[in-house]
Amino acid sequence: MPESQSEPYYDVNFSLELFPDAPDVVEKSRSILHSRARSLIESIAHQYNFPVSRKREWVFDYSDASTEKNHMISLCTNLEDLACWRILESLQGASRQVIEGNARFDGWMSRNGLEKQLIAEQEKRSRAQRLLIKEWYQEAFTIAVNSALLSERDDKPGYWIGHSLLLRDIVWNDESPFKSAVTPQFLERLHNGSFWENLEGFSRGTNSGSSYMYVDTILRHHYDDLTPVWLPLGLKIHERNTYKGKNSERMEYDPEHLPVKSFVRLAKLFQSFDEHLYSLQISQERFGYVVAPLARTIIRLTGDINDEEIDYMSDADIRKRDRIRGISQKLSEMPIIQKYKNFERERKSSCCRRDRNILLGSRRLQMILLQYQRFHIQVLRNQRSQGLFLLLVMGLIILFLALNPLLLSSTVFLIL
Repeated sequence: MPESQSEPYYDVNFSLELFPDAPDVVEKSRSILHSRARSLIESIAHQYNFPVSRKREWVFDYSDASTEKNHMISLCTNLEDLACWRILESLQGASRQVIEGNARFDGWMSRNGLEKQLIAEQEKRSRAQRLLIKEWYQEAFTIAVNSALLSERDDKPGYWIGHSLLLRDIVWNDESPFKSAVTPQFLERLHNGSFWENLEGFSRGTNSGSSYMYVDTILRHHYDDLTPVWLPLGLKIHERNTYKGKNSERMEYDPEHLPVKSFVRLAKLFQSFDEHLYSLQISQERFGYVVAPLARTIIRLTGDINDEEIDYMSDADIRKRDRIRGISQKLSEMPIIQKYKNFERERKSSCCRRDRNILLGSRRLQMILLQYQRFHIQVLRNQRSQGLFLLLVMGLIILFLALNPLLLSSTVFLIL
């Protein structure tokens, strides 16, 4: 049985192993991923003597949350979930970007508390390297990377932004021991994947606006990596994320709040993609769903601000809007904007006609049901009225007979 390391190791060059993800073999790759994760879990569990069952019956020692056994149990739990961000956190600790982002979001951590948390995460990385042999550490890294790229789950946000998490936790994390494993080709894939993962998250109320940060960074500093070669993968990611979970409605991004430079680059990028649709065998309708929100935004920004918008805009937004109006007027003349500016309107008109027909049909059905219901209620009322009338007549007859003993005796004689 392998022994754990006596000291952490920092000078190891880890390698990148990617499983095939072509449509005809992706299911086989996912099966291999699950099998290798299970094998690593069983090895770690046997080494540190804690039970593992197929029902995830993990036993934590909550009396000391920093124990070595608890660390390994936490790692195994994350491996079984194939949660790439949690696996990486168990291996190397949370990055400074993650800790500072959580502190800003929670609004409670002091500067001193932030530094203590960073030290604790460094200790977590040292402990993981001390407890895991190099082969297991490498294997856990391989599982984390492929979990990010092959995920088919959608019950947590981390499962549909795998490229972005690998960028954040490895490429943009100066303290990650896995930075040397990232090749230029893989880095290009991460930039493209992250761009498309975050495109649908363009909303100030979504993920604290982090999607704007990812896309803005990539458009500013890695624009040349965004090539048409990655467009099929990008559209697949975007369509998956816009319909993620149980949401059957297409979610649309709002590019207006991008910085002006990135806003212009986004329009130029889509223009370059549109020129390669035929060679990539991508329909204009499919790509139109992506371009339409941008085209609609550009056309809207060419006009003046109406009174309703001013009520919801800050002074900074108004100044930016004035600044971008001239740029939008130039962008509106681009072929791609002219081509797709009515796409959304035509699609909505078609949907409206379809929805109107469905609505009219349902209203006719509702009227028929309502008329039947009214008729049924009227029949019941008539029956009830007739019953009450008969009871009243019988009551009067009985009362009349009771007041006339001679007539009552004669009636009884006749009945008998």
